[in-house]
Amino acid sequence: MISFRCKVVDGKLKIKNLKYYNDMLNMYEGKEVRVSIDQYHPDKTINMLRYYWGIVIATLCREINGDAKVGKYQMHREVKRVLVDKGFLDPKQTSISEMDTKQFAEYIQLAREWMLREHNINTPDPDGYYLIDDYDE
Repeated sequence: MISFRCKVVDGKLKIKNLKYYNDMLNMYEGKEVRVSIDQYHPDKTINMLRYYWGIVIATLCREINGDAKVGKYQMHREVKRVLVDKGFLDPKQTSISEMDTKQFAEYIQLAREWMLREHNINTPDPDGYYLIDDYDE
């Protein structure tokens, strides 16, 4: 299955990468195809996940447990619990696997702010680790 990122403008599809779209469409010349339309939700990037687990959670584990690898999943659950308890995170949306890029970036920022405020643990700014890819016109 091939999917394309598009935007609906004035009732028409504006395709993000038209050349790629046309190249892929040519592969199906003469064949019957299925077209589906669904709202786009950006996925988390691998760099966001690496930053979260490798910097945020590892730093917290190292500072509290003395080892960056000890209890990382327990620490992840604790961060989620604290953010929910303090009202920063919706209890219905605690699974990072269900968060889109923007939600996950906000979650990471909340976790970093909590770490600094409650534990005086600072983590490097995520700039350079990941960028949120907004739709470019």
